[in-house]
Amino acid sequence: MHKHINGRSLALAFTLAALAVSGCDRLGSPAGADGAQGEAAALSGFDGAMTAQNFGQAAQMAAMAQAARPEDPTAHLQRAQAEAAKGDAKASATAFLQALAAELPDAQAALAEPVFDSVRSSQPFRAVKAAMAPETPAKAASAASTTRKRAPETRIRAGNVEIIEGPNGGVVRAGDVVLRDSN
Repeated sequence: MHKHINGRSLALAFTLAALAVSGCDRLGSPAGADGAQGEAAALSGFDGAMTAQNFGQAAQMAAMAQAARPEDPTAHLQRAQAEAAKGDAKASATAFLQALAAELPDAQAALAEPVFDSVRSSQPFRAVKAAMAPETPAKAASAASTTRKRAPETRIRAGNVEIIEGPNGGVVRAGDVVLRDSN
C-alpha cells in the first residue's frame, strides 16, 4: 500500500530522522513549528556532524536532504563536502556535478573550499573541472576536429584472410600474419 506524504509530513519525517541520527531524545517542538524549522534542524545537524568530524553521519544527512530537495544545489554541495571529508572522491565528484546541474551559484568558490583539498586533484574531480570550464572557441574547434569523418575503408574477407584498404595504406591479415602497406 502506497501512502501519499504531504510537505509537512515530509518535513516532520526529515526532522525526526535528523534527531534520531544526532542522538537527541527530545521530540517536542514549540507550538507553530513548521517545515522551515525542520530544515533548519537538519542543516544544524549536518553542520554539527561536520564540526564533530562525523563525516559518515553528515553524508547520510546530506543524502536525505538530496532526496527531499533534489532541485536544491546546497543539498548536493553538502553531500559533496561530506563525501570529500570522508575521502570518497568519486561520491564527492558525483554530488558536486549534481550541484552544478542544480545551478550551484559560485561553483568556483565552492570548489576552492578546503574540504575539497584531498580530492580536488583526483581523477573523478577532473570531470567536475571539465564541466566547470568555460566553452572557448579553441575548445569547440578541438571537439569538432575529433568528430571529423574518416575516409572510407574497403574490407575484403575470405576465411581467415582479410584485406583492408584505406587512405593511409592497406593491411593484409592471414591468421597470425599481418602485412602493412603504408603508401
